[in-house]
Amino acid sequence: MAPVLTTHGLAYAYPGSERATFEGIHLSVEPGEFIAIVGRSGVGKSTLLRCCAGLTGASAGSVQLQARPTENERPSAFVFQDTRLLPWRRVRANVAYGLQGLDMERKAIEDRVDEAMALALVAELGERWPFQLSGGQAQRVGIARALALHPQLLLMDEPFSAVDALTRQKLQDELLGIWRRAGPAVLFVTHDIEEAVYLADRVIVMGGAPARIVLDRRIAQPRPRERESTGLQQEARALEGAL
Repeated sequence: MAPVLTTHGLAYAYPGSERATFEGIHLSVEPGEFIAIVGRSGVGKSTLLRCCAGLTGASAGSVQLQARPTENERPSAFVFQDTRLLPWRRVRANVAYGLQGLDMERKAIEDRVDEAMALALVAELGERWPFQLSGGQAQRVGIARALALHPQLLLMDEPFSAVDALTRQKLQDELLGIWRRAGPAVLFVTHDIEEAVYLADRVIVMGGAPARIVLDRRIAQPRPRERESTGLQQEARALEGAL
């Protein structure tokens, strides 16, 4: 099968800057693959993700997303760090927001929302307002909103960085369950190496100035994984060395 995402020589420089933040990014994401991107602050991890999503225009290079087979699905969906839920919409209406403008009957939209909310474990929260949600609940709703689009690629920008450690671990496990059931490829930005090796099939390390991919490492540990296993700790040390 063709990759769901391919980038060729991708580069980005902030307006007015004489130096690129990153350059020469060649990346391929296969269907159903889980890839984490790590690197020090300022290397452009989140900007790279936004370029892949088409939210930010690259300065050079190209991004190719595999087309969806129907008009009512999207090749990719974005999960933001701060969820960006619309405060004037209840949870259910927030999940349905991305489906507006698609050629779908009301019943089909309702079914899609039900499916996404069940996958993200927020089915009971549909009538709440965003201000009534905990941090973990809000992030689950953001994931449900993305899943409602039936994306082939889920782009996630440090989605668990604003929650406490126990909630973070629970959300990690829930994300793995969603990934197994729904089957999208995932491109996941994180500053946490332990999170990266626990979740991902491959971990990409960005470094340098301008930043490039300095390591693309496959995590050869069986699933399900134990966070404190010797194998994962060795993988994390290898990535720390690259950083």
